[in-house]
Amino acid sequence: MLIKVLGCSTAFPGLKTYNQSFLIEFDNGDLGLVDCGEDTPKALIHHNVNVKKIKWLYASHRHSDHIGGIPRFALSRYDFFNFPTHYSQGNYAPILFGKKQVLDEIWTAVKGPLATLQNIEGTLETFFEPVPVKDFFMWDDWKFKLIQQVHVVSDAEIMPSFGLIISKEGH
Repeated sequence: MLIKVLGCSTAFPGLKTYNQSFLIEFDNGDLGLVDCGEDTPKALIHHNVNVKKIKWLYASHRHSDHIGGIPRFALSRYDFFNFPTHYSQGNYAPILFGKKQVLDEIWTAVKGPLATLQNIEGTLETFFEPVPVKDFFMWDDWKFKLIQQVHVVSDAEIMPSFGLIISKEGH
């Protein structure tokens, strides 16, 4: 496995820096993306990454510097020749991993640019295969364990925000 840091800047990066995101390349050639902030699509271009080769995206929480690039990412992968309404109607849509609370909030945050397509109304399932994660998900024998982070407390509630611990037997 190779982890490439696409961005490690603040929520408000400069002209030559990008929001925090990580590209994971597995031994089998699959690509995964951890977070997709507003500048992540530009970072992918900068690093010559073909977004159509990314098999999955993990969303840690709903802040725009972690999910704000999802509309551009999704539209760059969408099948505009066939206008599918559900990810099962083609092979264009990556898996979207995240805690259920995070996935439930993502569509509200990104729906503006994605809801209206030619003759159809888009949903999260139009662009992604959402997979709610309870404790962990697996890819290429690697375990991605979700860890609750105290990132923002609002009205005495912790905003759903989950980091990852990545492990594999023998590593």
